[in-house]
Amino acid sequence: MFKDLAASLRRGAPDYPERIASRSGDRVCFIDLVRVTHFYAEDKLTYAVADGRIYCVDHTITALEQRLDPKRFVRIHRATLLNSAWVKEVVSTFGGSVVVRLKDAQRTELAIARNRISEVKKHLGL
Repeated sequence: MFKDLAASLRRGAPDYPERIASRSGDRVCFIDLVRVTHFYAEDKLTYAVADGRIYCVDHTITALEQRLDPKRFVRIHRATLLNSAWVKEVVSTFGGSVVVRLKDAQRTELAIARNRISEVKKHLGL
C-alpha cells in the first residue's frame, strides 16, 4: 500500500530539467536554467540568453514552454519565454504597452504582448 502511494506521488510531481543543451558546431555545452534570463525565437531559431551571452538551443519556444517549470518560466510574447526570477520591474509605457526590465547587467527590456499582459502580471503576483 505504501509503495503504491509513494509511486503515485513520484508520478504526480513533474520532473523539470535544471539545465539545457546548446549546440555549437560539434560541441554541446550545458546551461543552468537558473542563469537563463529568457529565451527568444528569431529567424526560425531559438536562443537562450544567460550571463550576457546568447546560446542557440534545439527547441521551439512552444516546446520550451511545455517542458520547463511554469512557476519559473512564463510566455510574454509569441517569440519570448521569460525566467520570472530575473524580473526587476514591470513598466507601463506611453501608449499602453508594457515591458519587463531584467536585473541582468544589460538591464534588458522585453515587451509583453498585449494579449499576455494580464497572464504575466498574474504570474508575477501583480
